[in-house]
Amino acid sequence: MKKFVRFYYRCSFKVCLCVFLSLIGLIVLSSSVFAAQYGDYVYSVSNGTVAITDYIGAGGDVVIPSTINGMPVVAIWYYIDYFEGGYYGAFEDCTRVTSVTIPSSVTRIGQKAFFNCSGLTSVTIPNSVTSIENYAFYNCTSLTSVTIPASVTSIGGDAFLNCTSLTSIVVDASNTLYSSQDGVLYNKAKTLLIQYPGGKSGGFTIPNSVTSIGVSAFEGCSGLTSVTIPNSVTSIGVAAFEGCSGLTSVTIPNSVTTIYGSAFYNCTGLTKAYFYGNAPSIGAYVFSGCASNFSICYTAGSTGFTTPMWNGYPASVCGETTSSTTTSIVTSSTTTTTPPTVISLIDFNALPGNRIVNLTWSTASEIDNAGFNLYRSETEDGEYTKINDALIQAEGSSTQGASYEYTDTGLRNGKTYYYKLEDIDLNGTSTMHGPLSATPRLIYGIGK
Repeated sequence: MKKFVRFYYRCSFKVCLCVFLSLIGLIVLSSSVFAAQYGDYVYSVSNGTVAITDYIGAGGDVVIPSTINGMPVVAIWYYIDYFEGGYYGAFEDCTRVTSVTIPSSVTRIGQKAFFNCSGLTSVTIPNSVTSIENYAFYNCTSLTSVTIPASVTSIGGDAFLNCTSLTSIVVDASNTLYSSQDGVLYNKAKTLLIQYPGGKSGGFTIPNSVTSIGVSAFEGCSGLTSVTIPNSVTSIGVAAFEGCSGLTSVTIPNSVTTIYGSAFYNCTGLTKAYFYGNAPSIGAYVFSGCASNFSICYTAGSTGFTTPMWNGYPASVCGETTSSTTTSIVTSSTTTTTPPTVISLIDFNALPGNRIVNLTWSTASEIDNAGFNLYRSETEDGEYTKINDALIQAEGSSTQGASYEYTDTGLRNGKTYYYKLEDIDLNGTSTMHGPLSATPRLIYGIGK
């Protein structure tokens, strides 16, 4: 109700503003900037160029003009509301807008430009835009995909945060600063994971090129059920996994040296964090708001941890018994902290070939690991079928990892297949990794 009242107030204010502007014409704000109204838009002019500051139309499919009164439209901007004492993006709270086409004259999409456009399902960003600023598409809960053109050189913080239906961010391959893989946004070198789409679900394996998980990269991704962090990652950013309520456990590899504040804040389903390596530096509230029985398990010989509490969280050596832990086997009045499956997965890859997909994975260490199974599906969220006849035997140990390879044959070229990797420990407990996708293809004209 409050949102409706606020939306009504803003629309009423906009109508009054338009009437006012239509009566007095152009209001001169300075020698080089003035504001005016043109159709469904309120705009400002500076040095002969136009910035859209407010939209007052009915919604639906919106095509922003490339020129107004002969001047190019170069920015989707914001206006200052002196009554409420804040600033609002040009389309902020325009919940009835369903699609937006931005003209090729625009170079900047300003702060909060489409903030809370909850009805927006698609947006066309032209290859002229260089900057997508903070909160530009925040809370666009119906937006399912977005394509970043080659021209973009800056993407602001939380630009696509809380887009709960967003499953794919695609970056033009010619972009020199950003890239994408499986719908996830990275920097060009894929060393920084910038944004995991809020509408994706299931497990996710971070590529082993990544060294940093960015600020709020997975924030609010409630559909994320598991994440594999490779041994290449050294830092986990502020609020990186905040609000990932579907996570139940997380493994921190020995490469991680810094976990910034609120990294796993309010992950209400998270009951266990496994640390392999010495204690990293951690910020405030890293695991605050997790499950009431949350605890930390770390490998024997690691330095920097303390028992029974570490930085305010219950902690113990993996495999030891302690009254404060809750995982696995209960004997008398104590509980044993045996991890579900204690392997440190470095990478998991799927390489397509002619009617085949070559699956490879490697580990940094394996504790009580029995082996692996591989599963295939024809849809990402569909039913997965085991493809190996017998358990792929473990070859690693607690101090040494191993590399594995399996070739899935008899596939159809041009069809996309999805794969999951399961590791099973000696107690029969298993953990799933993936999914990954691959599309077999014709190579040098061979095959059908």
